[in-house]
Amino acid sequence: MPHPFFDSATYPWDRPDAQAFHRALYRAVPQPARISLLYRQTAANLPPIVENAAADEIWKDVLEALTTARCLKRFVELILGESALAAVHREAQAVLGAAGVGPIIALSSSGEASFAPAPAGAKKSHGLSLPTKVTQELYGSLTRLRQELTTQRDHSFIATHLYQRVDIVRPDAHVSKTETLSNVSGADQTEVVRIVVSDSPAPFEDLQVAATIEHPGHAPYDAAIDATASGDGRVFAVTIGFRGRVVPADGVVTIRWKCVVPSSVRRPDEYWVFPFVFSEPAERVTLEAAFPQEPADVHLFLDDYDAQAEVHYLKPISLSEPREDNAGGRKVVVYHVERSDDKEIYLFTWKLRADGVRSGGPPNELPSSSNEPSAQATRESPKPAPAVVPPKPDGADKKDAGVWDLLNPAVAVKAAIAAVPPVKYALGVLGIAAVAAIGTQYFATPLLALVSTAALLVMMVLLVVFAALVGNLRERSGGGGLVNAALFLAWAMMFTLVIVVGLLCLSVFFDYPKPYPELVAQFRPLTYASVTVTVATPDGKPVSGAHLVAQ
Repeated sequence: MPHPFFDSATYPWDRPDAQAFHRALYRAVPQPARISLLYRQTAANLPPIVENAAADEIWKDVLEALTTARCLKRFVELILGESALAAVHREAQAVLGAAGVGPIIALSSSGEASFAPAPAGAKKSHGLSLPTKVTQELYGSLTRLRQELTTQRDHSFIATHLYQRVDIVRPDAHVSKTETLSNVSGADQTEVVRIVVSDSPAPFEDLQVAATIEHPGHAPYDAAIDATASGDGRVFAVTIGFRGRVVPADGVVTIRWKCVVPSSVRRPDEYWVFPFVFSEPAERVTLEAAFPQEPADVHLFLDDYDAQAEVHYLKPISLSEPREDNAGGRKVVVYHVERSDDKEIYLFTWKLRADGVRSGGPPNELPSSSNEPSAQATRESPKPAPAVVPPKPDGADKKDAGVWDLLNPAVAVKAAIAAVPPVKYALGVLGIAAVAAIGTQYFATPLLALVSTAALLVMMVLLVVFAALVGNLRERSGGGGLVNAALFLAWAMMFTLVIVVGLLCLSVFFDYPKPYPELVAQFRPLTYASVTVTVATPDGKPVSGAHLVAQ
């Protein structure tokens, strides 16, 4: 049956629930800027709306534009995911569950998936039909994880920040996690235990678990990893040890760990579960999912529970706009959500495009922020071979140049300094060499250039000393011998300048102690000339063997 809102080309103003939704929106959000932001967050390339009108008129334009663009369902999900818009949730859920919509997907306490109307008394505002293929296996994984966490919660630490990420590298999922923890147990702690759940038996070695530990004021180090497998090989209790270090009561520690879940995301339409292992809410939770290219559709759901009906519902959560990122040299599209004061389990679903390609390889390093696996795995497909990077053709796009830019000397020097900071001193040597090369163009001989360079170095030393004088003269007690040397040179240079200027004035005006022309003449270079003299008699005949005395 078609949905009266989402499958309609025009907004159904004749319906009471449509009018109530419009009324709730303009009462809860009357600010034009906020209305415009919510509208733009719904989808890209939406038509412009009127923004210089009353709130009810702007919202009327927004609802009609979203309905025409077939984006109203995404907008309703966005509203339901915003806790600040709780005043509109009842009307939004009424739109979502309007007559004509199919049955919701519910999960009973036994883990059985059912497609049936919500039972009487159930929190209907939490019910939602999944947009992707749903199997009982999915719910079995959720149930198994939830059951494990009832007995394996971490009661010793609370998370101030929990960052979780899954990189989809079909057919594998590469998951990582960064936990910034505070010890609230009142006792010293030397390890933590984390749960990894797989849908099918798998050797623990295939998960490739690795972790680093960082204590405040100390360098990070590799953690000790141990695991205990369940009898069916589907659940692993992974112990991350601090290797002799202790986190005291009220102390903090950062744990970064990662693993690979083989063959867990083989299909174009798949899912991932982000668990929460702590007994107390985390102050801040960050969830991310990365794909080699933008999927055709994605959704994030909170696994909510109705205690009265004993049914779990999937509540939609708003995601941020996807962004491009770089993971291990691979360009990826990342979806992101931030939550605060949170302790929920989340289900992330997606559907890849028909032309989707398999990625070549995983991120190779523990990220500065990471995520925890919910680790559902099957093992029917082999890992793909690493992608081969072909030679870069001539005229390739410069924004993707990477190592090819190192052929540019300036770029190479910058890259070298970034990798090894002391290399920057090589630029000083290069500068001196450049000055020497320039100097040869201004001096008559290389020897004269060398002497001038030596004099320049002496003047540079004097410059450094005088810089110390200027900088430290007011702090003599802290300047040490350098200030004393600066003071001595300052007075010596001043007296030398006064004496030289005084003697120069005496020489110019009073010819004392030496006349100025003689003073200057001694610095003039000697000149030589070739002279040929011929001695002749009065009648003009040359005389040979004559002696000539020059005075």
